[in-house]
Amino acid sequence: MTAASVRIERLLASAATVSVTLLAIGCSRDLSARDADRIIAAHPQASGLAVSTEGISKTSESESITKTRVGDSTYNLKFRRYDKDWRWEFVETKGGGWIAADELLDQLQEKERGKRAEAWA
Repeated sequence: MTAASVRIERLLASAATVSVTLLAIGCSRDLSARDADRIIAAHPQASGLAVSTEGISKTSESESITKTRVGDSTYNLKFRRYDKDWRWEFVETKGGGWIAADELLDQLQEKERGKRAEAWA
């Protein structure tokens, strides 16, 4: 083997390592706080609610639990990944159970209606 061919092999090995590293970073499948906020805010019943994810705990490859402020309160929210997309599915109750995301949003909308009615009266 010549010195030139050794250098070419090393260069190709380095390029392959960089490519694999960049691919792994670019294809991260973990849920980010930004993604969680975007998913919640995109829910039709969440319009107008302030959303801010404070922390994320990955429970498995396809499930994460976030600590997220929605409106005036903070909740633990469960997200699941299906194929490539994450979906917000559940909210932890004070008793440790889980309810559907829609149920929390129904409760928050009712709370907001009450505030508006009180301000109007």
